[in-house]
Amino acid sequence: MNKMREVAKLLGLEWDEEKQESEEFGIEDVKGKFKFNKKTLFDVYNDITYSSFVGYLLTEEYVIIEKSLKPKISDWYWSSNIMKVNEVIWQNNEIDNYRYDLGLVYKTMEEAKIRHAEIIEFLKSTKGAMNNETNQT
Repeated sequence: MNKMREVAKLLGLEWDEEKQESEEFGIEDVKGKFKFNKKTLFDVYNDITYSSFVGYLLTEEYVIIEKSLKPKISDWYWSSNIMKVNEVIWQNNEIDNYRYDLGLVYKTMEEAKIRHAEIIEFLKSTKGAMNNETNQT
């Protein structure tokens, strides 16, 4: 009997019965977005399997750091950009999926505001660094 559904649930992940896979999630200190399917753990974007990571997750040598929110059509979600934080209806269009791929889709306004502040801070620090490089040339 296959136990991957139970493994995913044990780790706090939602399981999609129709697709027979878990929701997407990140792993601390490991690049990529991951899912469990009924056979293994795999990297969503690179189509690489990571069977050995299952044991590491169960023994907490690696920790799930984020679960991905991929809304269903007509669900509301929060997003941020350099201008503002806004609430948007998921239409599963190119813009929605672009935001999702960039990690700019959030369940709450608070999460979006935190990310917005990080984006602004990054841009300010980058601007200062670019000005220093320009002044040195």
